[in-house]
Amino acid sequence: MIELSFYGLWKPVPGEVIRTRWGELVVDALDNLHTRLRSVESSMYGGYIYSDLLPAKDLAYLLGRSDLRFKEVHSGYGYFTYDVFIGGKSISELVSEVAVTPTKSAVDEYGYAHADLKPTTDFEYSLGIDGYRWKEVKAGYGYFVYEVFVADKKVLKDGDPVYIADLYPEAKAKITEAIDESYVHNIYSTLLSIETKLGDIQTNVREIKDTTTAIYSGYTLADIYSTLSSIEEELSFLIEGKTPKLLAIQVNYLAPNFADIFADDVLVTKDGRVRVKIAMDSGGYVYMKWVPAGLTEAILAMLNAGQPIPARAWHEFDFTVVKGDKVNLRVTPGQKVTVAIYNIWGA
Repeated sequence: MIELSFYGLWKPVPGEVIRTRWGELVVDALDNLHTRLRSVESSMYGGYIYSDLLPAKDLAYLLGRSDLRFKEVHSGYGYFTYDVFIGGKSISELVSEVAVTPTKSAVDEYGYAHADLKPTTDFEYSLGIDGYRWKEVKAGYGYFVYEVFVADKKVLKDGDPVYIADLYPEAKAKITEAIDESYVHNIYSTLLSIETKLGDIQTNVREIKDTTTAIYSGYTLADIYSTLSSIEEELSFLIEGKTPKLLAIQVNYLAPNFADIFADDVLVTKDGRVRVKIAMDSGGYVYMKWVPAGLTEAILAMLNAGQPIPARAWHEFDFTVVKGDKVNLRVTPGQKVTVAIYNIWGA
């Protein structure tokens, strides 16, 4: 029986005659082995690879195994038919874990927000910039720590100083115009009233010359005097204009808490306004007591829009009235006050 070995050689058995052909085959086998060794040596020498490493079969051999692994693999590209596992998880599992779907986003693809929009750092990011601004902002409330600008002008907030110099010219012009128009109208109305009353006097004076006519008309000299007094009062408006008339005053008066400052309610003598001038020793709230003409029930409410008045500072308040109204003042808490009430006619 012939036993074959590497490169088709057979092993001779004891007593067998070795032919020349067998020796030639040994030489060929050695040459072939030398060539293969040189090929391996040229592609992998000293741990370095000088050519491609190609498996003889597709998807059949391993590059390392579960208990004998390479520490690191450095490569330009990696092409894997099946999957890649990192930390015991496949790439597809890792992608599904970190993937963000539209339903989980605060703002969807159509621009609708489904959750709060919160910056990750306080006072760090802007909502719009110069040149790229939101056309409209609609909201329930707006809370701003710094400033708010409308039409490039800062919006005033509580505590901001107001510089009268910035407002005075335009305000003065408008107020002066309104006062002038009102004043001229009042003068015209007064002159018409005086003209009418003088006409009545002239007519009735002629009638008084005839005693019989005077008796039947019921118009007497007392009536004429009353009419002249009315005319005198109206003429005083033309002469005095809007000169304030002092109605009552208390100086350094220790006012009780929430009690009338004046013992008797102050009677208003002219249609127009009453002006309250007041200074408080420790500050607090001021109330106006108002009894409309012809009524007995008093109406009590705070001045200064319900805000407290600072201590040791003058404040003035105007209040519309008609002749026959009565007014008074109260303060809280009780303290020393100086207060004056003026009547300004025809305002």
